[in-house]
Amino acid sequence: MLGVGFLAIAVVLHIDHLAYRVGRSAVVLVIAGTALMTAANLAFVVSPALSNQVSWLNLSDVLWGLAFGAFGLGLAAVAIHKEKQIERGLVQLEDVGDSDTADITVHASLFSLISASVGAILYAIGEFGQIGYASGTREAWVLQVLGMILIAVGIICHVEHLGRHIGNGAVA
Repeated sequence: MLGVGFLAIAVVLHIDHLAYRVGRSAVVLVIAGTALMTAANLAFVVSPALSNQVSWLNLSDVLWGLAFGAFGLGLAAVAIHKEKQIERGLVQLEDVGDSDTADITVHASLFSLISASVGAILYAIGEFGQIGYASGTREAWVLQVLGMILIAVGIICHVEHLGRHIGNGAVA
């Protein structure tokens, strides 16, 4: 929980810079996601015995589902922001005959953004499917596993991209 709180603080401290680079809606959704993750675990930090109560576990599932949904929508917003930047560059290329690659501030590939976005949304749907079931349902677990696989694919693609730009030693 402390890590999620520090993540939220880091994002808030860089909100203006991040809003320029990835879009304000994406920043707001990521902050909401981290706040929801913190809220999901806060009750269990105060009283670990609450983890034995179904109503609290259901509330935690709802909050985790909302958090991953916010992350998925935030990543989709970043992909849309990048697409708009690319379109502006193409229009500028047609009008002026030249384009500045520095105008594209999102360095993650559309593939990595979309795969991670879809993965987070699938995970959220699976988390909502866990509500009301002590051990969950097979469908919900399958959605969560597929979601995590897609998130991992997005991260791996982005790490390869970073390795090409700043070096594998810096990424590792």
